[in-house]
Amino acid sequence: MKMKKLILILGAVCVYLLGPNPSAWAQSWHPSGAPGTNWSCVAVSSGGSQLMATVYGGGIYSSTNAGAGWSLTPAPSLLWSSVAGSADGLRWVAVASSGEIYTSTNRGEAWVSNAVPNEYWVSVASAADGSNLVALCYYNSQVYYSTNAGAVWTGVAQPAIHWRSVAASAQGKKWVAAVLDGGIYVSTNAGAGWNLTSAPLTNQWGTASSWSSVASSADGSRLVATDAQGGGIYISTNSGALWNVTAAPSNVWYAVASSSDGSHLIAASGGPFGSGHLYASPDFGTTWNPSPAPVGAWYSAASSASGNTLAAASYGGRIYVWQYTPTLFIANRQTNIVVSWISGPSDFTLQQSPDGAPAHWNASTLIPSFTASNSLNAVGVPPAGGTCFFRLISQ
Repeated sequence: MKMKKLILILGAVCVYLLGPNPSAWAQSWHPSGAPGTNWSCVAVSSGGSQLMATVYGGGIYSSTNAGAGWSLTPAPSLLWSSVAGSADGLRWVAVASSGEIYTSTNRGEAWVSNAVPNEYWVSVASAADGSNLVALCYYNSQVYYSTNAGAVWTGVAQPAIHWRSVAASAQGKKWVAAVLDGGIYVSTNAGAGWNLTSAPLTNQWGTASSWSSVASSADGSRLVATDAQGGGIYISTNSGALWNVTAAPSNVWYAVASSSDGSHLIAASGGPFGSGHLYASPDFGTTWNPSPAPVGAWYSAASSASGNTLAAASYGGRIYVWQYTPTLFIANRQTNIVVSWISGPSDFTLQQSPDGAPAHWNASTLIPSFTASNSLNAVGVPPAGGTCFFRLISQ
């Protein structure tokens, strides 16, 4: 039989490489241009170009080019614990365990102190427009929320004591918050009221759950939470009504982040006094794969809306960045040719053409198979005569 001649073309949105063993994680985890220091939190704008990171006992750094270069902002040197921003990267809010909350309305070029109680602030989250904010204090039973970008903060008394992490839906109506030595709470009214969910108080090993981090999809329906007490990673698909443990290994999980649809997740283990790996899930938390990033005291993780840009910060180390690059592979497989590409958070459609002419490109009728272990989509091209061109087009 004659084998069809396949040609992989380079397009505006694609980079094509040939190789037998592609790996989703191997693409581009690399240290960013940020210095090594005691990073306490890193956040990423929706589009992935703007990053903001806080130093515990230092300043706040900003990047406008996806982590390639960083600048120290004029924010004061404090015990910064958490930072969050609007989807467009214009508005930011940062909290410090030394008692302060600061906000910026110009991408971190200037910061203004908010009138808030002197609390041990441990976590903060922002809605997409930057107006609805929620901040948690570790040694207080209250949750504070703002509906006017931090101009006024209101405290809401809760029975939980050691609040640890908070995350928001895009509109800022639905929130999820974790208690280090208790349960997981949700709010459906912009933080004014909170309800305890069914998240287990003991993990799968029978020890007390120590909820360290939470993340939310844009609509607030898909939630993910990590257990720092040698436990696992849990997910909810119904805004916290039910929780299920995933197949992630038992670990000292410290941080988790989610793409806007909840499909692509990143989790960090280690913490400020240990070391661990970064893990990712490309399928709503069903499977988890370790990354080739170095072992570190990973303390914070962040994701762009699409999941195409990820960032992770190490306490006493560096900030690493991962960016998805769509890649086509071609390999001979006995009687046919296999065309494959690494599935990304923002996936691509395979197109084919008999001659590569602009008017002759159409979506391929070949149905790809997906392998979760390496996040690979693949199609088998049957033997035939002639020439065929393939390319990837962003969905």
